[in-house]
Amino acid sequence: MPTTATLAAGLAVASPAEHPRPRPRPVATREEELAPARAAMASAMENYFDQHKSRSEAVESIRAANAARARGSPKRPMPPPLAPMGVAATVGLGKSRQVDAQVLMAKAAGLPILILTPTHELADEYCHRNPGAVHYFGRKAPQDGLNSTEQGDHTCYKIDPVSRAGDNNHRPAQSLCKTCPNGASGVLHFVRDAARVEKCREFFKVNGLDPAKTPPCHFLHLGLPKQLSAQILVAPAAGFSEAMAIWQEHDGHVITRQAQRLVIVDERTAMAREIDVGPGHVSTWRDRLPSLRERTAKTIARLSRRENLDEHDQDELGKARALLDLLPKIEALFQDLGAWIGSDQALDAERVINLHKQIQRAGASMTGTADWEGISYDADDDEFFIPLRALSTLAQNCKDGTLRQEAGHLFLYEVSPVIEWAIRSGSIIFLDATMSIPMRQLITAVDGAIHEAQAEQNMVVTRHMGHLYARGQVKSKEYPRAAKTYMSDLEKIAAQLPRPAAVITHKSYLRYAQEAHQAPLAALNAAGEFKSKRGVAVGWYGKHERGQNDWKKHHLALVGMPLLSPERIAGLYAAIRAALALAGLYRPEWDRIMDDGKANHGVRLPTQPEVRGWLLDEYAQTVAQAIGRNRAVNHDGPPLTVQLWGGLQSAEFDAALGRYGVTIHDRVQNTVHRTAEDYYNRGGGVDAIDEAVNALLESGATVSRSAVRQSIQAANRAAPRDTTISARLTELRAQGKLPPASAGGRPRKNLFPCIQDLEDMGTGFQGEDKDNGRGKENPELQTPTSARRDGSSGQHSADPKPADATGSPLLDIVAPGGQEQSDALDGRECTDLDHEWAADAVAELERICAEIDYEVELEHQGHHDQTNHPGDSS
Repeated sequence: MPTTATLAAGLAVASPAEHPRPRPRPVATREEELAPARAAMASAMENYFDQHKSRSEAVESIRAANAARARGSPKRPMPPPLAPMGVAATVGLGKSRQVDAQVLMAKAAGLPILILTPTHELADEYCHRNPGAVHYFGRKAPQDGLNSTEQGDHTCYKIDPVSRAGDNNHRPAQSLCKTCPNGASGVLHFVRDAARVEKCREFFKVNGLDPAKTPPCHFLHLGLPKQLSAQILVAPAAGFSEAMAIWQEHDGHVITRQAQRLVIVDERTAMAREIDVGPGHVSTWRDRLPSLRERTAKTIARLSRRENLDEHDQDELGKARALLDLLPKIEALFQDLGAWIGSDQALDAERVINLHKQIQRAGASMTGTADWEGISYDADDDEFFIPLRALSTLAQNCKDGTLRQEAGHLFLYEVSPVIEWAIRSGSIIFLDATMSIPMRQLITAVDGAIHEAQAEQNMVVTRHMGHLYARGQVKSKEYPRAAKTYMSDLEKIAAQLPRPAAVITHKSYLRYAQEAHQAPLAALNAAGEFKSKRGVAVGWYGKHERGQNDWKKHHLALVGMPLLSPERIAGLYAAIRAALALAGLYRPEWDRIMDDGKANHGVRLPTQPEVRGWLLDEYAQTVAQAIGRNRAVNHDGPPLTVQLWGGLQSAEFDAALGRYGVTIHDRVQNTVHRTAEDYYNRGGGVDAIDEAVNALLESGATVSRSAVRQSIQAANRAAPRDTTISARLTELRAQGKLPPASAGGRPRKNLFPCIQDLEDMGTGFQGEDKDNGRGKENPELQTPTSARRDGSSGQHSADPKPADATGSPLLDIVAPGGQEQSDALDGRECTDLDHEWAADAVAELERICAEIDYEVELEHQGHHDQTNHPGDSS
């Protein structure tokens, strides 16, 4: 498998300006053309199922032989895991169909299967197509008005604590549920194991609780076992646990058979999750050490009083003594760890790794949870104490060099249960139309294979070059105005799309264009209004670019694309480093160096080849998946239209798109969005401002931004925004058409009743005097103002001067070629200070124009990414 650096080098090639377009086809030939690719994919998946079936039969045989072996004879070893398989198939080629075929084979062979999807909606679709399949659901809050016997099988009475436990990196069934009174009551109601029942009775006795008044947990003892016993189980990937991957047949409460499921992961899944550790978390661990010391001392005293300790008691005593000896070292480590995190000092990784090993040997860290990280229950307040579970992950990250530290926080990365299961246990198929570089590397690192099922997509892709259409700074007070501007762009883009059509853009455009943008359904309401008005569907990144089939055979426009902040890039890259490290692959740490962004309209990318190649690949996956909503691979007839507006527009990004079957056929300039420069070049808003300025000067009023706005509004015209008015006034003063503002910010006294007076008078500056470097007067233009007022050649004409190409009658005062003009008024000679003022004014104009143009408000400058993760998290 090529390295990411090699792949990145392959991405950084210049794409040709044009590519051959899809050839015309007779109608109803796509099925015939795609048949070979589909048959090859079906054969590869069927072959993998046969390998899984053979291994399952071998495991059954070995288990039976080991159970029947003579006492003292060696056990037969189990066969090695079946390495994972990847299927990279073009969107719409029929991955789901092949999964349905796997379900039929599993039913025929009597083998269990687990299908993991990104959403509950897709899980519903699988269950609808496959009768007998069970849709996995997690815990649900109890229904009001029902007693405990009437509650559903998924009822959990501690939903909020369970959620907090998950947020603090605990696995609730292995932690919180063991200390929950409702869970203990469930054991008394539904479990026949005498030891467990006695333990739960002791729990109620110690905590002073009445089991008769404590409703039993239904989820752990009814809902979960029923779901896990289903032969065909379909579940959201985020809810995966090892228990799902093992099928158990029951006779009452007795397990009669166990078998490893074939796991199929449909669509992309997260490789690792980020854990944020702050000094406060470490302080909590440290605060729990005294109680741990007290419990350990009591254990030692209790066991020391016994005579003739058995092997188990001797082991427990030895571990307790070892832990007691370790506690001073643990406390010292926590003290230093809090200081390291708070001051962003590098951790002593070797010290953390070694101490964690000693903690494990002392039995103080079981199943990845240290004793001071355990969840405890307070019966008096009916509250759970849930500290962060992170020490085991910290030690692993120190070992792999994958932790990240910045801004007084430590970021750890725990490999997702699905990926961990794939590496350790196998018998898993990953289906993804845009399989990422890291996932490909992980599969091949554990001796897995990837089947490529690619087919040409019947579409023509046009890139509209120019404006970036980044999300922008949603916290800016100007953002709602910008969002409305972008919605206007979307309407123009939608108007020229063939029908049926759909648009995918940023959710914030739709949401903040609404007056009630804080309403929960603001974006959805905007999408509905857009569809009603324009007849074009509109969706957003994070929800509609993956896992939905509503826009088959639609023409598409992608307006902008998600861009990641440097912090988000660092986090995602560290997460894949952690996942690959578990498979024995070690990527270099990112050096955090970014380019200047000039090659990508201001979007800065990492310069490090490994990271740059990976990030371009991530961006390309999102765009390719969004395009795939049209299912162009199955489309008969004329090619579908796909338009890419904004986003990355470089050759290396187009090459990354090419890896996923997206070819750019045409490149044209954006004719929809107006930047500040376009705005002025087209005369937008300038006429209204100039007319207001002329009216103020005629009346002798002071020219200011607020006065101009009031004048425009008094004429019942739409006033441009304040930054536009300020920019125009600055421009007029820089060109000498208005007197400069005073040091206090107020305009100086008006010297002319109308701007056109200045135009007709010309200026008094001829050029630079070589002797003293100062401007000299043109004697032909030094006629007193009063002389020109009474009919001289300088008299103001009643007919307005013809407008220039911009539509403004004011902009032709500057001489062609940029010849310097004088600020001399009423015979005053232009000074060096005046020249400095003009330069400062021009610089200020440029700054204001930059603020107007939201193209520079890039998504990667200080906002949280949105992708993430499946579904709409924004």
